[in-house]
Amino acid sequence: MLRAYWDRLLQDANSALTENNPRRPTQDKPLSPFTIRNYIRAIKTFFAWCVKEELLDTDPSLRLAQQKMPSYVLRTFTVEDIEAMLATCDIRTSLGFRDYVIILVFLDTGMRLAEISGLKVSDVHDRYVKVFGKGRKEREIGLHPEVGKLLWKYIHKYRKPADSHEEYVFLNRSGAPLLREGIVSILDRVKEKSGLQGVRVSAHTFRHTFAKFYLERGGEVFNIS
Repeated sequence: MLRAYWDRLLQDANSALTENNPRRPTQDKPLSPFTIRNYIRAIKTFFAWCVKEELLDTDPSLRLAQQKMPSYVLRTFTVEDIEAMLATCDIRTSLGFRDYVIILVFLDTGMRLAEISGLKVSDVHDRYVKVFGKGRKEREIGLHPEVGKLLWKYIHKYRKPADSHEEYVFLNRSGAPLLREGIVSILDRVKEKSGLQGVRVSAHTFRHTFAKFYLERGGEVFNIS
């Protein structure tokens, strides 16, 4: 089994060296720290598996140090970015209104992707929502009155569950719960339609934008944490 793996690895390496392969190694551009980190992770995972399967007595990658990664400042959304994203949502349709509300809830609450997809109707109240965050810790997050009204409108007018007992707030076009992958697809589509450049349209960016706006308006760091 180990020999077969190495043969396949060598075959892939030889293929990567071919002229037509866009991933072939080159001396023109050095590898990024992120690429090197991923290579080291793959090597360590492979040799840890070899030791676990008793193919090797010791792990030769233990002395292979992980590269220190550079730290970049994450660009947040500007007011113009937010207006451009909201303009991509056709609020005359149920799905467009849903996407519009998702963007506003992200911005207003700083909720994580899993918290948005896992939000239940019973957890939505007039001025706040109740969520389970990391470590299954429950917390209450305030809602701006206008965002609360739009969320209420989505739930009672545009939300059409396939099952009358469905408890999740945000649903896909089939009336089933909108999974995290579905929300990511929505954000990708919003980025493409809005034409935003130089900023990642992701739940993480919404979260950072929320924190930035909160602090600029006199919010406390302790409350954010």
